[in-house]
Amino acid sequence: MGVLVMTGCVTPFRPGAPKGAIDVIAHRGASAYAPENTLAAFALAKEMNADWFELDCTLSRDGHVVVIHDDTLDRTTNGEGPVRDRTLAELKQLDAGSWKDPRFAGERLPLLVEALELARERRIGVYIEIKNAQDDSALMTDIMKMAGDRKRMTPEMKRAMHRMIENSGTRNWNLRARSSQSFANTAWPARSSSNPSRRSSAPSPATKPRASASKCWPSRTRTIRNAGRVT
Repeated sequence: MGVLVMTGCVTPFRPGAPKGAIDVIAHRGASAYAPENTLAAFALAKEMNADWFELDCTLSRDGHVVVIHDDTLDRTTNGEGPVRDRTLAELKQLDAGSWKDPRFAGERLPLLVEALELARERRIGVYIEIKNAQDDSALMTDIMKMAGDRKRMTPEMKRAMHRMIENSGTRNWNLRARSSQSFANTAWPARSSSNPSRRSSAPSPATKPRASASKCWPSRTRTIRNAGRVT
């Protein structure tokens, strides 16, 4: 089960469209024009005036947070097999661009921290979808057994479930923790998540209007924004 995280706190500015306008989110970057989930696609999203780009991430075999959508390498790289079976060094050798267009030959799978650094430098917001790093069906069964027929979550049960998840050794827990560390590594102190006013001003991903920029160009972006502007 994936988790969608908004990372407004990792930028030294408030991302998003002007007040009253529709936010334009580039799905996996400007993926209609550049190979999805690459730095080239994220940079192009900014050039096309998107307000945010969305990306997906998972873990390499040696525990690095890598940006890629699929569980396997076959569709978007010249590699084969599960992403989780390759180390970061092996993943960085793969070509993640030629499948889209020969001019993107040599484009590499980025680390999450590299994507966040680009977002900070280009002043664009980021949505992150954390993919499954392993099948946690057995863990979910244990959690459901612990919950039993109870109709409300008590603080004690919540702590017990957290301990169960943490002690399970699931890679999904590690992925969550390492993704959070990536935020910390790229955060600017002036906009850290410890600032209550910053947290309260950031809109929730669940309530933000969405318009994919993967098939948008600048003129359409302006049209979408103007159509949604409050007068």
